[in-house]
Amino acid sequence: MKRVRVGDVLRLKRRPVAVDPTAEYVSIGVRSFGKGIFHYPPTTGAELGKLRFFEIHPAELVVSNIKAWESAIAVSSAADAATIGSNRFLTYEPIDGAIDVRYACYFFLSEAGLPLIQRASPGSADRNRTLAIDRFENLAIPLPGIAEQQRLVARLESALGATRLAAEQSERASRLDRALTDSLVDAIVTGSAEQGWPEVPLGDVATVNPRPARVEGLVAFVPMSAVDQNLGRIASPELRSVSEARSGYRQFRRGDVIFARITPCMQNGKSALADLDGVEYGYGSTEFHVLRPSEGVLARWLHHVVRSRGFRERALGAFTGTAGQQRVPAEFMRSAQIPVPPLAVQRTLVARLDRIVRLGDELRKRREKQSDLAKALHQSILNHTFAPAA
Repeated sequence: MKRVRVGDVLRLKRRPVAVDPTAEYVSIGVRSFGKGIFHYPPTTGAELGKLRFFEIHPAELVVSNIKAWESAIAVSSAADAATIGSNRFLTYEPIDGAIDVRYACYFFLSEAGLPLIQRASPGSADRNRTLAIDRFENLAIPLPGIAEQQRLVARLESALGATRLAAEQSERASRLDRALTDSLVDAIVTGSAEQGWPEVPLGDVATVNPRPARVEGLVAFVPMSAVDQNLGRIASPELRSVSEARSGYRQFRRGDVIFARITPCMQNGKSALADLDGVEYGYGSTEFHVLRPSEGVLARWLHHVVRSRGFRERALGAFTGTAGQQRVPAEFMRSAQIPVPPLAVQRTLVARLDRIVRLGDELRKRREKQSDLAKALHQSILNHTFAPAA
């Protein structure tokens, strides 16, 4: 198969946009890892910033010059007509019909083509790895005749469409599994109130953000990232001396419940029972509320209640602050009504809830594995198509 210089078959096409400050524009971005083009929300020309912008037309190769090394490469479609792209995106059209831009895109996303892109993107740090136009256009790539290119593209699109659909279905099923788990948990939590068990303000059965105690020795350190939002538990605490963790962090002790108060962590279920291993106290993000249950409520019951979808939806309605920095106030936590069955009933319900959450997590892991396998097959098909002949 002959090899050709990229610049001999693809032409950089720039169509400058004279930005009107009062007009509305839709600009594009290109996702890394070959995930295609996306559109930003419409905005006025006055809000676009100081970058230069160019028209995007269908059926062109679109390359992010700052993320090409990470496979931010795509082909524009009819859906991208009338959009614009900043000077950070390079758009190429075929010269004299010598190359199918879909073939070029698939080649550069394969393990045969991506290393070439990476070599044409010099720099030692990710943010400095800019694709050099001259280096890109001087790359030599294998190029069969146009009919063979189109045959390969048709075969790839059929196979890759199937793997993409499989991955999307697995991810959709995972979201449905989470919704089902949430619904089952909600049914048990709200059902306890429907059985006639009393509802009381949370602050009557738990201390919200108790005063810190004097602590010495080692403590568990729990940043927000250490809380598993799927299982609602502390997944990877660190051990630190109290002097390292005390300043600027929230103290809690074994048996407390920590509850993320900030968006989007709260909506995602970032809360946990402090099952500390080997230490009595821990410190975590100040974006946690700490709930210390009284003798009348089990910590695990309290955790399931505040982690339930219904409670999180009520907490969402109590948010204060500006967008991106909204938080659940402590006063909401103290006044929120929660069901408190007798302790024996709480133990029975907690056992059911623990089982539901555990089974839901097993389903999630299976779905993730299915999605990962589909994505791996997707890349394997690409790589096999462009592998050099033995």
